[in-house]
Amino acid sequence: MRLSLLPFYRSTSVGTALLALAGTGSAQAQNELLQISSVRIGRTTVEIDWSTIPGSGIGGNAFDRIDVNRDGMITQGEGQAYVKRTLKDVTLTVDGKSRPLLMRRVSLSDRKPMLAGFGSIQFLVYAVIPERPGRHTLVFENRHRRAVSKFETTVWNDPANPSLRIVDQRLDAAGARLSLTYVPGKAPSPSTSSHSGS
Repeated sequence: MRLSLLPFYRSTSVGTALLALAGTGSAQAQNELLQISSVRIGRTTVEIDWSTIPGSGIGGNAFDRIDVNRDGMITQGEGQAYVKRTLKDVTLTVDGKSRPLLMRRVSLSDRKPMLAGFGSIQFLVYAVIPERPGRHTLVFENRHRRAVSKFETTVWNDPANPSLRIVDQRLDAAGARLSLTYVPGKAPSPSTSSHSGS
C-alpha cells in the first residue's frame, strides 16, 4: 500500500477521528483500540505524534492499565510510565540502525470518556537522526496490542523542512509498519539564517 505525503498539522488525525465518532453518535468498535501515528521527518529528528482511542468495551481496561494505583486519576508520572511501556513494542530504524524513541509530552482523557469510547491517550515522541545528504531508509513498526488494534499510520510534511523528498513509501496491510525512502532537505545557508534573525 502506498501513502501520499500530507501537509503537517499536529493532532489533526485524532481530532478528525473523534469528530467523526461524535458525528455518527456512536463510538468505534467496542473492543478495538484505534492507534493513530503521524510521522514527521525533520533534518535532525523524527517526531511521531501518537494517539490511541480505546473502544467502550476496553476503555476501562485501558484506563486501569495506566492508573496503576487505582485512584481514578492519572498522574503525569503514570502517563509517562505507560508511554515507556508502549514504546517497548515499537521500533524505529534509520538506515538499518535502531533509533531510541524519547518522550516530549503526554496527554490523557479522564475515565468517563474512556469508558464511553471517546477518550484518547496522546503523546509525542521523537528520535535523533543523522544529518547526512543522500537517500535514507526509515522503518517504523508498531506492535503494541496488535491483537485488538486498528492502525492508521501517516507521513506528514514539516513546513520547517520543505525541501524534504519522499522517494518511496509503503505501509503493510495492517497499517502498523511504515517503510520509506527519503532525501533530507537542504540546511539553510548561514547567510539565510543571519538575515532571518536580523
